[in-house]
Amino acid sequence: MNKVTDTLRYYSCHEWVRVLANYAIVGVTDFVTDGAITLIGSVNYERLYAAGDQIGVVETHSGEKFPFYVPVTGYITGINNHPTKDTRNPYGKGWLLIVKIEIPAEVEKLLTEKEYAGLIQGVPYHYVKAS
Repeated sequence: MNKVTDTLRYYSCHEWVRVLANYAIVGVTDFVTDGAITLIGSVNYERLYAAGDQIGVVETHSGEKFPFYVPVTGYITGINNHPTKDTRNPYGKGWLLIVKIEIPAEVEKLLTEKEYAGLIQGVPYHYVKAS
């Protein structure tokens, strides 16, 4: 069952965002995975990433791979090298990135809970795949 929470914002490619001060904690929603995940790719901590830049691929415990994007413009300040997805709380320890937000107005452009729930309604579970 997909769980969407109203304390988060969502990127249309199934990333969730929790804003704490000037930082965005970013992970993937349980729509695309319900188990362990790994971020594959390299990050340049000195680079300013634009919203929508692909920074790697997320691989699920079942071997599925899909692209992972930075949902807001900013500098990546942290990566979780050992994310876990607790199916009871997929939006906790499963975070992947911390981004220092450079354009705060972009947060308001992210999807709300209701908008994201509408996006995934009627779409087959785990449909996103990387090429």
